[in-house]
Amino acid sequence: MNEIDWGDAPTWVGAIFAALAAGAAAWTLKSQRDQIREQREFIAQQAEVLTVERDVLLLERKERTERQARGVRLSGHRFEESSQLMTKPHRC
Repeated sequence: MNEIDWGDAPTWVGAIFAALAAGAAAWTLKSQRDQIREQREFIAQQAEVLTVERDVLLLERKERTERQARGVRLSGHRFEESSQLMTKPHRC
């Protein structure tokens, strides 16, 4: 009974190899879960930054449009004054 049954050796080697492979697979899955969690956090931060940048750009566009509209109104007013001067009869 003290002798090793070498017929079972391949089974034990296979079992040990399978256990190591299962451990490696579990470690890989945990690593992937950690990476996905980090990516989700990064994407959430990017979404916040993009929202702020979008708000800034919309505000700048609104200000630019209002500034342009004021300029058009002022230019139009000046044009009307000068056209009124030109249409008045000149007295000599």
